[in-house]
Amino acid sequence: MQVCDVFSKAKSRGLAVARGGVYSLATVMDAAPEIDSSPDAGPSQLPANGLVAFVKRDCPTCELVGPVLAELAAAAKTAASPLTVYSQDDPSFPEGLHPRDDRELAASWRNKIETVPTLLRLDDGRETGRVVGWHRA
Repeated sequence: MQVCDVFSKAKSRGLAVARGGVYSLATVMDAAPEIDSSPDAGPSQLPANGLVAFVKRDCPTCELVGPVLAELAAAAKTAASPLTVYSQDDPSFPEGLHPRDDRELAASWRNKIETVPTLLRLDDGRETGRVVGWHRA
């Protein structure tokens, strides 16, 4: 599946895009009920279902996406899949979302993350969608 196809699906499900980043969210790809931050889940272990975001503080676009991730987290409380956030450089970023520490880039490497922000969609343990960066509309 092409990135533009994944993006089009996300957009059709409520993901609105503005100059430089995402700014509004009604629903996101069937969203997620909770932020998965359990300490026993290792840095390379992804949930079987849900959304996974890879970000870092030293990324202007990731800073713009922070509020959108907070919206995803809020929407996640009523949906059936978790939102998991991995931070590549600051385990406290984004604040309030309990990101997993990926400073050693183990999870990024295993999931072939080359650009941040990247959003993955997982269904039954398989990656079914990927949005790399945020496209301007």
